[in-house]
Amino acid sequence: MVKCWNVREPFNPEELLGKVANADDWDDLQRLVRRGDLPPQEVVTRTVMKEYAFLKTLDSQLLKIVKDSKSHRERKIVDKLL
Repeated sequence: MVKCWNVREPFNPEELLGKVANADDWDDLQRLVRRGDLPPQEVVTRTVMKEYAFLKTLDSQLLKIVKDSKSHRERKIVDKLL
């Protein structure tokens, strides 16, 4: 959230997880990992979707940061989290 806030782009967990579920960047990922070291696509996708599902249920402070990504009025909350 804070990274997106810093670049003034709203964080969209549905979009991020949708890209993971659709394996949009799988070819790019395969080029970055030594041949044979990357687990099967289904395993990686299932693991990421499970481990990052919490991004769909952000608490009120994180939602404030997401909504504030353009205006940067919630600097105190961001500073506190950092």
